[in-house]
Amino acid sequence: IFFRRKTKLRAMTVASSSPRPPALHSLAAPRIQRLTSSLQQGHRRLAIRSTAAPIVQLVCPLDDDDDDEESSSTSTSSSSASNNLPLCGARVLITAPRSYAASLGSRLLAAGARPLSVPGVRTLRLRRGGEEERELDEALRDLLGIRSGSTLSSFPSPSAPSRPPPFAAVAFTSRAGIEAVLERIAALSSSSEVSRFPRRREEVLAAGGAAIASAAFSSPSSPSFTLWALGADADALASAGVPAALVRTPQEASTTGLVAAMAGEEEEEEEEEEEEEEGATSSTSTSSTSTSTSKSSSISFYAGKRVLCPVPAVVGGLAEPPVVPRFLQGLRKRVGAVPVRVAAYSTAPPADASGRRGRGRGRRDNDGRGSESATAVESSSVAPSAAAELSLLSSGDIDAVVFSSTAEAQGLAMVAGGAEALLGMLESGNEARRRRREEEEKTKRRSSKKRRGGRSVGGEEAGEEGEGEEEENDIVLAAHGPYTAAGASDVLLGLPITVVPEDFSSFAGVVKALEEEFRRRSSSPSSSSPSR
Repeated sequence: IFFRRKTKLRAMTVASSSPRPPALHSLAAPRIQRLTSSLQQGHRRLAIRSTAAPIVQLVCPLDDDDDDEESSSTSTSSSSASNNLPLCGARVLITAPRSYAASLGSRLLAAGARPLSVPGVRTLRLRRGGEEERELDEALRDLLGIRSGSTLSSFPSPSAPSRPPPFAAVAFTSRAGIEAVLERIAALSSSSEVSRFPRRREEVLAAGGAAIASAAFSSPSSPSFTLWALGADADALASAGVPAALVRTPQEASTTGLVAAMAGEEEEEEEEEEEEEEGATSSTSTSSTSTSTSKSSSISFYAGKRVLCPVPAVVGGLAEPPVVPRFLQGLRKRVGAVPVRVAAYSTAPPADASGRRGRGRGRRDNDGRGSESATAVESSSVAPSAAAELSLLSSGDIDAVVFSSTAEAQGLAMVAGGAEALLGMLESGNEARRRRREEEEKTKRRSSKKRRGGRSVGGEEAGEEGEGEEEENDIVLAAHGPYTAAGASDVLLGLPITVVPEDFSSFAGVVKALEEEFRRRSSSPSSSSPSR
């Protein structure tokens, strides 16, 4: 970020994700080109080697009081920037763990936002030699068909008779679970000679992927098992070298969609749509009878088979969200499978979070029973690691908060000192934003009155905003998907999550939803610009 007294460059982003430099603003192009040239010359002079060519993108309009031509075009350029980059300058608080925050933060930066990270949870390895790690190792040995105590490096040859693995599939519910399983398989496959030398993380994951591929294709016929992953999480398997023939992804990137896909319900829906498009010639009664008969007689491929489910072990005072128990129940009832739950990693709140978990309101499940997923967090202290960011939240200088899991909402509440304390910070921030908005309106009215020679227009001095207009300036609460939105709302004692993307297969969906929300707000006459 560069600041120049004369040109007042508000913000500039250096990105390397685009294959070619984006189109620059017509007024800013000459200056930015000169600045870019100076940077490149400085790199050569100082012998600085960069991993990527610098790409400079203007994310906010220029404002130069010394240039009459630019001053006359300020409103036009500002409007253009708002339409192209509605998140320009918006401060977005990310609660995802650091392993995920980098991906979400880079997308927000590319959209012109200014992300701030307060991880609500930490993903930790299982305790070395603990009971959970032993259970995971035993399950992985069963999956890969090796005897207890041996290593994957001494795999039996394809010609040798070997028993088939007892698991028909592995159902991953998170990217962290995929990486934890790959790391553990790599540890089991390493001999004592190799394990003395440290390896890069990419090499470890690749070793785990190679072991999975070797075990799955030990027989020349079909793969012994399949791997199910949600949306973009499948990229972690591809990066580790797992063959695409082993990987399956559901149409809906959620545990509910995963259950539907494993039950074969997605294929039934596709067949019904094809029949409707082709136009059935049979009578209504005949078609309805055949459809109901086929549904009742259809049996999932995984019925009666074991499915390995590596899930997180929730520790440190966090309450386990209902996602995993509901997922396991769906595998049993809708798929007919035998799910085997094992802990692959631990999910814990930040180390300096001192909030105590209390009893929440609880949310009603589909069967009407109360759920303990909503958990209030009560404490009186704020975590030192997040004091600065939470201060910005209380002062209204945070424009949006994004949750990517229910546990993150719990962890953020613990960091803030409790659910009620977090709600107080949000309300305080909203009040500060409303006061600033009122001051801006008063300043505009005074300026307009001076231009008209002191004459006022009827109703102009009222300056009263309705409740709906006030909400247009409130802090935006967003969630990665509908299930996360419901869980986060419960943690926040019923406070609604207003921005939920339709496509939650990757973080691109929530960024797009935020852009649409800020674009809608910018077109509203009662909205104010994001925090600068």
